[in-house]
Amino acid sequence: MYYNTARDDCANLNMIVDEAIPDRRSLRMLEFASGYGRMTRFLAARDDRYKMTACDIHPQAVEFVSQKLKIPAFVSNSVPEKLDISGRFDCVFTLSFFTHVPLSTWFRWLEKLWSLVDVGGLLIFTTHGHVTHQLREPNIPIVDGFGFRSGSEQHDLDQDEFGTTYSLPEFVVQQIRKLPNSRIQSFREGLWFGHQDAYCILKLPN
Repeated sequence: MYYNTARDDCANLNMIVDEAIPDRRSLRMLEFASGYGRMTRFLAARDDRYKMTACDIHPQAVEFVSQKLKIPAFVSNSVPEKLDISGRFDCVFTLSFFTHVPLSTWFRWLEKLWSLVDVGGLLIFTTHGHVTHQLREPNIPIVDGFGFRSGSEQHDLDQDEFGTTYSLPEFVVQQIRKLPNSRIQSFREGLWFGHQDAYCILKLPN
């Protein structure tokens, strides 16, 4: 299951990237919140397409990706502004990360990841939108397109900083508009896992 779902997720990502920048090769890609490289290992295997870097909050996961998978990896930080990753990337991708962060850091993380995208590159991420909200927790209150419930299966993380987040398209689009030189390249409602929304943002020249 671990590997099979990873292949399905890579297929989704490849579809979005190929549609957005079909003629680009050897893309420098950062997978943020990569865990133990569930997807990263398969993306790295396409060395004609992706030059991978990974990042995760758990040092053990970063060590595994770096030592066992031989992929450059960085330890993340609970404070967006303290994330230290050198260089910029043609694609920054994060799956099921914005589905967990509270309002206090949601845009700050979006802004930080956006700063790592090179001109002409992409930021691709998923959210819990209308489909997830109605399917899973319709009673969670949504205010101005955003809802958050503290607590998650990641017990080693601060439960007020990593819970369950619902960010509807009206909220997400508003946040994207705050990013400089940004354009929504594609939006797919309920694409991932049959319920998570997928956004692809293109960084334009100044």
